[in-house]
Amino acid sequence: MLAPINPGKGTRPVTITQPPATTALDRIGETTTMAVSYLRVSTKEQAERGGRAEGFSIPAQREANLRKARDLNAVITEEFIDAGESARKADRPELMRMIEYVQTHQVAYCIVHKVDRLARNSADDVTIHLALKEAGVVLVSATENIDETPSGMLLHGIMSTIAEFYSRNLAGEVSKGMNQKALSGGTNGKAPMGYLNVTRRDELGREVRTVEVDPDRAPLVRWAFEAYVKSRV
Repeated sequence: MLAPINPGKGTRPVTITQPPATTALDRIGETTTMAVSYLRVSTKEQAERGGRAEGFSIPAQREANLRKARDLNAVITEEFIDAGESARKADRPELMRMIEYVQTHQVAYCIVHKVDRLARNSADDVTIHLALKEAGVVLVSATENIDETPSGMLLHGIMSTIAEFYSRNLAGEVSKGMNQKALSGGTNGKAPMGYLNVTRRDELGREVRTVEVDPDRAPLVRWAFEAYVKSRV
């Protein structure tokens, strides 16, 4: 469109070409808030539960994160999934890739389902949070009211501490149960080759799990050990 300028005396008419009007789609990089979504489950069994490629937890986390992105008027541009990775360690492949991604892309938010999806010890939580802040990214939880306000930071710290307590306490309880089972003559985990895991009911109907010799494989295992000893003589 041309807009004429009224010339003064002794001047020639001048026209200015105005740029075409832009639409939201033309300026999506300027007008849309970008976010990344981080999803995690601790075990491979969780990632494959129910015969599904992603189990049940990953799709549920994804849906919650998408709803949070809509509340923030943000668009999730990249998704990072650590399936079968414990939050007790920080060197998870997709977490590392996400940190690298936000450092090289304009991202406003990192959305997680819960704080404990990101880390389950305070030291790693602080390190990851600082890496996001240095990249200009705000950490957002889909189910917890954390933000950069003083009250939001306080809640974040509390949830991080609770996550670490839960992780450490669970490990202690599992270890205590395994020790007690061993002291009672039981075995921990799947029986080794040559033995069978057997589940029975006692006279009171209670489930009793024991280990018995495998009649088919035990002779072969015994032969293998005896043959090895003879070969060393």
